[in-house]
This record gives sequence, structure tokens and C-alpha cells, in this order.
Amino acid sequence: AAAAAAKAKATRSTSEEAQLLSMVARAAAAQSRASPTHDVMDSIRASHGGEESEAEDHAAGAGGAGAGAGGGDGGSGSDVDAERSRRRHLHQAEPGRLLSSSDSSTNVSTNHNNNNTHNNNNAFASPSPSNSVNSSSSSSLVHGDRARQRQARSRPRTPSTNPSESKQDSAFLPLPGENAPEQGARRAAARDSVVLSVPNIPDIDVPEEDKAFFDKLKRLAYDSTASEVRFSGLSVLERRRLHQMAELFGFGHASVCLASDVTSADDLDEAKCVRVFKRKGKQKFVKLNGAQLQEAFQPQAPPEIPEPDPHWDREARGFYESLRSFLESSRNDSYDFFRGMTFAQRKKVHEVAEFLGMEHESIGGKSADRFIRCRRTDPAEAAKRAQQSEALRKALEARQQYLAEVEREIAEVKDQAKVNSSSIDVRGGTVRCMNWNIEWMDNFFESDDAFSETIGIHDVTNVRKLAEQIAAVILRIDPDVLAIEEGPRNIARMQLFVRQFLNDGFDCFGGNDTGEQLPYVLIKKNGPLRNIEVFEEAAGFVAESWQCDIDGDCTLSTYSFQRKPVVVRGSVVVPLKMCFDAHGKPVTNSKSTSLQTQTDDAESATRPFYFIAFHAKSRLVAGGKTAWADGDQTEQQDFIHKAVRNRRRIAAECMRLRRCMDRFIFQKEADPLVVVAGDINNGPGMDFFEQFYVLADSVDVLLGSPFQHNKMLRAPLISSKFVARAEDRWTAEFEDYIDNISNKRVMIDHIFVSNALWFATSKAAVAHELFPASTLPQSTRQERLSDHRPLYADML
Repeated sequence: AAAAAAKAKATRSTSEEAQLLSMVARAAAAQSRASPTHDVMDSIRASHGGEESEAEDHAAGAGGAGAGAGGGDGGSGSDVDAERSRRRHLHQAEPGRLLSSSDSSTNVSTNHNNNNTHNNNNAFASPSPSNSVNSSSSSSLVHGDRARQRQARSRPRTPSTNPSESKQDSAFLPLPGENAPEQGARRAAARDSVVLSVPNIPDIDVPEEDKAFFDKLKRLAYDSTASEVRFSGLSVLERRRLHQMAELFGFGHASVCLASDVTSADDLDEAKCVRVFKRKGKQKFVKLNGAQLQEAFQPQAPPEIPEPDPHWDREARGFYESLRSFLESSRNDSYDFFRGMTFAQRKKVHEVAEFLGMEHESIGGKSADRFIRCRRTDPAEAAKRAQQSEALRKALEARQQYLAEVEREIAEVKDQAKVNSSSIDVRGGTVRCMNWNIEWMDNFFESDDAFSETIGIHDVTNVRKLAEQIAAVILRIDPDVLAIEEGPRNIARMQLFVRQFLNDGFDCFGGNDTGEQLPYVLIKKNGPLRNIEVFEEAAGFVAESWQCDIDGDCTLSTYSFQRKPVVVRGSVVVPLKMCFDAHGKPVTNSKSTSLQTQTDDAESATRPFYFIAFHAKSRLVAGGKTAWADGDQTEQQDFIHKAVRNRRRIAAECMRLRRCMDRFIFQKEADPLVVVAGDINNGPGMDFFEQFYVLADSVDVLLGSPFQHNKMLRAPLISSKFVARAEDRWTAEFEDYIDNISNKRVMIDHIFVSNALWFATSKAAVAHELFPASTLPQSTRQERLSDHRPLYADML
């Protein structure tokens, strides 16, 4: 382009010739900017290389530009082909010489659009020139060239001592009529183009399995017309090895999927191919000597396979030989055993695969369709798994030390505590609140208006007798407000239970949810709590879903309560001496916002009262004990993920309920009377997963922040002020296979009160004495009133 412009200026040609040469310059500039090739410049240089006449020079320049820009059949098109052929011959004779980007590759995107001819023969992608030039962008391109010329003129240039750079500079000799600034601009444009530094790769002894890869990558390095090569039909191990080799050569590399109808992970794995390509910009190959290459391509030693266990039977030995042969000879990544194996056979395969250190999983639904897939263990993945196992082992050791410290603290408190011998029949205040998780209460009912006689799945032979025993405990405690968890599926069944076994003495709230384990609030008729109703604003808030990260993968998802809490509000008449603010100071001013109305009695006041029944998500993971104790590392890790996810769900529900109280109660009233009762499925302290994975206790979120202490909730049942003996502070008993405690007693049922009620609470306890001594977790459901203990608190 610069040569054509200079020629027009030097020869002072006619206006028609000058216009033609100017057109050539603009088209050539656009072509050089649209594609990394320099075919136009090559054709112009070729057309001015002889002693032709001025008219012949003009014709050759115009023909070369037309061939480059329009892809036409001009006479100089053959000159371009001849120049390309000459350059290829020079490259084959001198493979180490520096090549311009016109010899290396053409526009890759155009090549893909026009020549998408990939097949399993791993053919190299051939270059395809651009088909047209956008003439509308010529002006901006020319302005860009002028800017680069100005930049090149202002850039100081020092003589280079690099032989390769000197050789590169010698290749750009001044063109006829080219001045110094134009030559500098052309050199700057060449430096910005793709320059390949191709090393002289020595011939080495490559393992037979890597030889095909090595030869193709070597060809790609030396072939200036090829920009990439693709490999398909490879196993996972072969793809992994090819990525390593491409990185060694300095190529770019990526796994891509060629198929568009992939429906499963296995299909995706088979449809993958490896694309190895020359990097954009200045491709630099790693210059390795023969010793370095030979060391990198050392034949891989066969895996060390242990001898079979002598206690295996003949069938297990057969499975061992199959997997051993696969590990020693096959280059596939996985080995599938046949379908239709029995449970005992699949168990043997799992044992043998675990013995050989392989990954193994059962795939399929029904037993007849299930099969076992065994995979090789990636060394990097194996090291990662070993690191995780070691970290888990250290965490369990730290957990045991923590539990020992807790036991010592409990023992010290136990020695100093006084036994609280107060009878359950002695009330300590105006209002008694009770909470009880009645195990699978919905199973008591045959329909909405009838009870079942027996429950076969729970070994209950007399439902009515069991219901009478449960009602006797409730009537003995005699609560004014009762929260029930695991209640029946609708309110009609709960009302039936109240009519037949609780003397129809309670009003029922709740049941507006789906499921078979719902929370309820029962308010004693003609009791101290008045005008009780569902708190509609709060009920609407807890019924909505919200966004949170349940899986801990920094991805927000929609979540909602597994069992919607029941929120009711009403009023209670309180003696003024029992009216406290959040700091424990008596409220005696009748104009205080803490007092709703003054009663006729000057010594009492009517205050708002809020009661919430809450049953949080269970922490239970189905099959968790087997996965933790007997599963392989993959099953154990999957169990950990599920356990952590359940605890994050509990934390999400606790946080949502806390936001509900802050928005609709604490922000609107000063020193409100609030009670939250229910099965939170969490309690004091942190279990193993909270300590090392969740890093927080979900109950702390519900209780509130100490930075806003006036809005915090308090837990009277864990205070020695009310429950003196630490061994009495539990509501459920279960087997903890994580901490290895067979009958672990935990406080997961709670009655929380606001600060204004904390100072007005006089008594709290777990009603252990109402349970028969024979009630154990392993007892039958007929003998067991529930798997949770009832608890109560007296206040006001």
C-alpha cells in the first residue's frame, strides 16, 4: 500500500493513474487490517522487483491488489501463488528461519466458517483467505495506519544485537520510492503481526502410545500454513496426556465438544475432542534440547497392583483379575461390569475396587438395571483426596478434644449446682408456656374425623391408649399456650384430638401448610391470654420464598420454610411489678410505649403478647451412618455435603424468622413480650459440621445480635437459674455416629423469650419426671410417648 502511494507521488502519473494507485492503497490497507496475511504487500513487492516499464508496474500493482482484496481472477493472482510457493520452499529448506504471518496462518474465524471439515482422521485446518473487503471501513483503517506511522516516527530505536532480529530487519528492504517514515511504519506493522519462533525440535525416542501425538504436534510447529490440529476419539487419559504435551510445546489447548445432541455425561465425554492451536499474538515455542524432551517423554511405569486378598472367594478373585487386566493394559478411563449382578456380587466388586484404590459407583435405578463403573484414580485427584482425608482426620481429633473440654466444664458446674426440687404442679407466674414435639402425630388418624386403631409401621397396637397417655402429660403440665411440632396434616385432625382427649379446652391455630408434620399453637380457653389471632403480616412474610445460598457454592437459589411457622398475637394483663424493659428496669410510667392500656386496677396493665411455634428443617441424612462408617471416600464426602446443606437450611430458616420478628415486632414496639417455642433441631454449642464447615451456630442467628441486645431472645432452659443440673438440660436422645456417642442427649427443643419476658420469668424445666423410666429411644412407639421431651416456662 505504501509502495503504491509512493509510486504515484514519484512518477507524477496522470490523474487516472493516480486515482487507480490511490484505490489500490486503500484496498491494500483494508485487507492488511482485516486479515493477518500480507498477500497484497507480497504481490506489490513482487510486481516491482524487475526492470519493467512504468505502465507494467502500475498494472502489476493494481492486479495484485485486486487479487488480494476481491479474490478475483486477475493476472497477478498467479504471482501471489508463486510467491506463496516460493516461501514454502524456503521454509522447508530452512525450518529455523523467521516467517511472516502470511506464511503461518490466515484468519482463524474465517477458516472455521468456511472449512468446518473436522473428522476422526485429525486433519490439519487449512487456511482460507478472506472473501471480501469492507470498503466502508477503509477511511478509519487509513487513519489508524497514519496514527501508527506517527507513533513509529516518535519511538526511539536503538540498534539491536539480536541476530534473529537483525535477520528479520534484513528481510524488510526498502521498496522503490519508499521514504524512511513509510519504511518505519511498515516495520512496526510487521512487529505487531504474528511471528513464529520455530525451534529445531530434535528427534527422540517417544513411547509408542505418545508417538502419534508427538509427530502431529511437531508437524504443527513446522507447518506455517496450519493454525491448529484437532484430536478426537480419545480416552480421558489420552486427552490428559495430550494436554500435557501441548503445554510442553507451548501451544494453546482446550477440550471442546463437537456434537450438538449430547444428552448425558457419558455422551459428552465421548463427543469431546482436543483442540491444539497456535496462540494469538507472538507464538513462542519452548526451546528444549534432546535430553529435556527425552526426560519428559519417558515411558510411564506400569501401576503397582497389590496381590489379591487370600480370603477372597473365587468370584471376588475373578473381579480382581478383570480390574487388574484393565489397569495394566487398557488405556480407557473406566471399566463397566455387566448389568444384572446380585447385591452380593456388586458388594464384592466395590470391595475389590476399593482394595485397588479405584473410584467406583453403582449406576442405574432398579437392581436388574444397575451396573458398576470403576475408574482409574488420577494421581492429582488421589493426592487431593489423601489431603482431604488427612484434614478430616485432624478435624475429628480436634473435635474429640473439644468434647473432652466440654465434659470437664459440665462436671465442674455439676459439683457446684443445687438441685431444683420445685414440683411441676407449682406455678411460678401468670402464664405457662409449653412446647412438645409429639412424634408422628398424623399417624394417629385414619381420617379427619376418626382415629386409627393401630399403626403397623410404628408397632402401635392401641392408638387410643397412646393418645390418652400423651394428653395426660399435657393436662398435668396445664399450659396456657402450647406449641406442638409434628402435628397432623390439617387443623381438623388437631381439633379432633383436642375435643376427645383435652376436654375441648384449647383453641387451635395452624395447619395452613402442606405436609404431614405441621406446627400448631393451642391457646387455653378462658385463660390469661386474650384476643389471640393469627398475625397476618408475619404469616404472609414466612409464607413467601426468598433467595439464599443453600449449597454453599456462592449460587443463590429460591428457598422457603419446610414447615411454615405459626405466628399469633394477643394481649395479657400483667401486674406493673412484672413489667420490665429490655434492660430489666421496671416500667411504671403509664405513658410508656411498652404498656398498651392501663386497666381499672392501678397495679396492672394490658400488654401485647406474641407467640411463635417453629419447627426447623431436620439435620437427618438418610443412610448417613452407612456412608460415614462403611462408605468409600466419595460416599463419605457426599454425606458431608448433604449434612452441611441441611444445617445451612436450618440457618436460613432461623435467619428468615429473625427478620420477621425484627420487621413486624421489634421495629414497631418497644420491649414487646415475645415467645418462640419449637423444635429448632439445634442447640447450645456446635456439632462437628457446624464447627468445621458451617462455621456458625444457626440458633445464634435466631437469638439475635448482641449489637442490638434489646432485640435479643434469651433461653431460660439452659440457665442454671432455672435448670440447675446440667444433666437435665436435654430434650432428645439419639446415636451420634460422628462423635461416636451411642446415646447422646441434646437440647434441640427450646422456649426462647424476649428480654422483657426474661426478667419476668420465674420457672422453666424439662418434664423428665412425667416420662416412665422404660421410655428409651430404642423402645417401641407404643411404649414411647414421643422421641422428644416436653418443656415449659412460667412467666409474668
